[in-house]
Amino acid sequence: MTEIRETVTRLAQELRQEWDELKVRAHLARAELRDEWEQVEQRVEKLEAKAREIGAASREAAEDIGAAASLLGEQIREGLRNLRKHL
Repeated sequence: MTEIRETVTRLAQELRQEWDELKVRAHLARAELRDEWEQVEQRVEKLEAKAREIGAASREAAEDIGAAASLLGEQIREGLRNLRKHL
């Protein structure tokens, strides 16, 4: 009987340690996810501002702004992919 109790106790300790480690990793992942979320949000706001600029800019300037907006859009898309991986 003592052997079974020791085995169960040891298993419980191992599982508790694994649980605690995962809890720490989850906390760090949440912080990382929050940072990435904020970066994507800032990029979306910047992209929306670029869209407004295109409407008011000359054709040549609009093309430059459009290229920058396309690059920014790709960065946003990549950020969203990263966020999906975490969720």
